[in-house]
Amino acid sequence: MQKPLVSVIVPIYNAQNNIVRCVESIRRQTYENLEILLLNDGSKDVSYPVCEMLSKADARIVLIDKENSGVSATRNLGMRMARGKYLQFVDADDTLEPFATELLVQRAEDNNADLVIAAYNRIVPYKPKKEAKLDPLLPNKKKQLTEQLAKFQTFGFLPMGFMTKEEFACGLMQEPASFYYGVMWNKLYRADLVRAHTDVRCSEEMTWSEDLYFNLTYIRYAERFLR
Repeated sequence: MQKPLVSVIVPIYNAQNNIVRCVESIRRQTYENLEILLLNDGSKDVSYPVCEMLSKADARIVLIDKENSGVSATRNLGMRMARGKYLQFVDADDTLEPFATELLVQRAEDNNADLVIAAYNRIVPYKPKKEAKLDPLLPNKKKQLTEQLAKFQTFGFLPMGFMTKEEFACGLMQEPASFYYGVMWNKLYRADLVRAHTDVRCSEEMTWSEDLYFNLTYIRYAERFLR
């Protein structure tokens, strides 16, 4: 039995320093039935040529080049083009753990969930002071020190398991400003719910918290939530 198709939507704007790492983390997912939508939002750097190179290496990549219209319009275009049963969103400066998509889909399929939410990791690189003295005997000493002292934090507020809409909403209201609830990149969505309701879109008028607006609209129609 074939696994359901997941459409991974990646809006890209001037992401030349991060896009290879981001896309490679998607390509190397243990879950392979992916449609990877790379949407170049009028980048002024070399993001698009880099994406062209990446698309030649993987037939699952669909590359779209468009005039700049902002992240909301770009995500909305990705949702209109998506063919998958599930939608997953990844920002161009993010990376996924190799098993991320597989675990999200497994949880969704096993529990008939409308939305699956996952904890996320935040990594703040260490920036050594200019006057700091490093051991000259260590190979790649600067890289090693940076990796060792990077600040690594995991965020997640909900216990594992099933939640009703009311329980999920209660948790959201307790942490309304948290990325955990507000962003789109730590969640898996059912595409048929998005397709069935024209108001489930990212607001193209908003320049801040547009992803929270999307989530609030989506949960109006969702019933089964899972952590």
